[in-house]
Amino acid sequence: MVHDRWEFIVMAALLYRLGAWICRHRGTVLVAWLAVLVAAGALAATIGGSYVDDFSLPGSRAQHTLDTVAERFPASSGASAQVVFVAPAGQKVAERRAVIEQTLAAAAKAPQVAGVVDAFAAKTVSPDGRVALAHVDYHENRAQVEGGALDALEDVFRPAREAGLRVEFGGSAYGDWPTSTRPGR
Repeated sequence: MVHDRWEFIVMAALLYRLGAWICRHRGTVLVAWLAVLVAAGALAATIGGSYVDDFSLPGSRAQHTLDTVAERFPASSGASAQVVFVAPAGQKVAERRAVIEQTLAAAAKAPQVAGVVDAFAAKTVSPDGRVALAHVDYHENRAQVEGGALDALEDVFRPAREAGLRVEFGGSAYGDWPTSTRPGR
């Protein structure tokens, strides 16, 4: 019991002295912690790996299923992009159906595109008629879709923007990057 009390007193004294030193040298301590934080960030940026979602498990049932889907339904096995058309307030996307269908037809001819699903044919128009959702499917998975192919896809929709529609992009083809910061942009 006496031994435990002695350790407690020594530990309390050491912690008190450490706290007092940190208080007296708070500027130095702050700079040291900031240097450690910057060094850790720089180390993580230079040594850290990159996110990869292109993998396979040969021989597994899941891989066999993915291979079967890629073989029998090639348009469904790659990455996809969602294209959202938004009409101005008080208007409906159906009023600009012709320009939407023209841009989707042009998107079907964009690099690496396997197919396009029209928002009107798929009935993916919001109940108020202001928003429509179209899908663009790629032959390749996200890791193999080139940044230039996504740029070309976005350029195809310029006439829809010029017609007054807001056009937004998303989906697995874009990964985790906003359209303005993805690689190749």
